[in-house]
Amino acid sequence: MAARTAARTLARGLIVRGKSSNATHVVGEAVAGASEAAAPTSAIQAAREAISSYAKKHPVIFGSMITVVKTSVADIMAQKLIEKREDIDWRRNAGFCTFGFLYLSLGQYWLYNKLFHRLCAPLKARYGYGVTVAAKVFLDQAIHHPFVYFPVFYSIKAAVEGRDWEWVWSKYTTEFRESVKQLWMIWVPCQIVNFAVVPMHYRIPFVAAVSFVWTTVLSVMQGSFDAKRKEELGEE
Repeated sequence: MAARTAARTLARGLIVRGKSSNATHVVGEAVAGASEAAAPTSAIQAAREAISSYAKKHPVIFGSMITVVKTSVADIMAQKLIEKREDIDWRRNAGFCTFGFLYLSLGQYWLYNKLFHRLCAPLKARYGYGVTVAAKVFLDQAIHHPFVYFPVFYSIKAAVEGRDWEWVWSKYTTEFRESVKQLWMIWVPCQIVNFAVVPMHYRIPFVAAVSFVWTTVLSVMQGSFDAKRKEELGEE
């Protein structure tokens, strides 16, 4: 009788151990599966943190790289996909790239993160954040773009293409109304978001992302304006 009891106890112990072992195995598999599932997320998070860290440490370089690539690709897309050109006008593309590097990245970093911040600081202290955002959008869209951005754009384009100052003035005055109208349709709402919620070290990349759409529109407009001008002057 004692032997039977001992045998039963031993058997129960083995069963419990077996169940425990199986449970441990199942838990281990679950943990491993969760770790594997989390691995891509962790990698994405690590990459995101690395990009954010680099952008904070080197905002000008980071913004310049994005802006030049964006400007070139947007112009090429406009030429090939929208205008259906057989050959890319590389001189026109060089003008966009030069403008993207000198003005859209270097110039606008100083403008948005330094000058606008300094000019609007008293407004923020006295009237709050909402008034500051409205003031920055007004400065950008009513003063900066119409009277600085477009003249600089035409000047750099003229320098790359070997044009004179008369050509710059003619382009600016004849294309002003249509260019500003298209500008405001895209940039007014986007700059409200930019100045209201986007962190300072991400503002140039954000502007570059929106500017991809705008550069495509600007490129198509320039192609149309140039074709019309050539037709009027009887140029090939």
